[in-house]
Amino acid sequence: EQQSIASIAPESGQYKTKVTISGTNLLGGGTEVASVTLAGVAVDEVSEESDTEIIVVVANSTADTGDVVVTADTGAFVTLDDGWEYTTNGKIDAISPESGQQGSTLTITGASLLGGGASANSVTLNGVEVADIVVSNESMVIVVAALSDTAGVGDVVITADTGAEVSASEIFTFLEPGNITSIVPATGQEGTSVTIEGTDLLGGADSAATVSLAGVEATIESSSATQVVVT
Repeated sequence: EQQSIASIAPESGQYKTKVTISGTNLLGGGTEVASVTLAGVAVDEVSEESDTEIIVVVANSTADTGDVVVTADTGAFVTLDDGWEYTTNGKIDAISPESGQQGSTLTITGASLLGGGASANSVTLNGVEVADIVVSNESMVIVVAALSDTAGVGDVVITADTGAEVSASEIFTFLEPGNITSIVPATGQEGTSVTIEGTDLLGGADSAATVSLAGVEATIESSSATQVVVT
């Protein structure tokens, strides 16, 4: 049976994009793929292979448009002319705020953040998966930070639904988790002045936005990283 590539999906992408090559007799009578190149660049990984379907992970490249070439371990090869296009690699320009802790809402801005995908599949801050992805598009991704047991500076990595990956090194700082050490008095009613003390109470912010006592919102009189006074 003649080797042929029927389709490639998606037909464009960038670093870490997962690509499915479909066709007939793709292994050319052999048992496995020897190599796959996209526009002359060897793929980062061949994750699945058969005579009818090969799934690969795109390598990092600045190449443009070119052929898809599948070479089997027998030396047999099949080509799809101009079947692949490298899109411009995504870039993270900034994250705001640049530090935070569990519950912090963070906005990541840049270009081609999804690498041509439709949405962000995952976002990690210093290796910790975020608690929620609120918004994701090519220019902005908004996330809510999860709990991290380790404070410090680390990378931001966005992985799109296509597998495309965009990252920036050491641009976000996890702060020490906040800790309430005392509340005085511990009981009261309407009008009671309550002092809450602890460490990193504001999570790196300038002021407290809300405080609730047993689920009831209180009026904030003053707030700092070590003390919040409410009524």
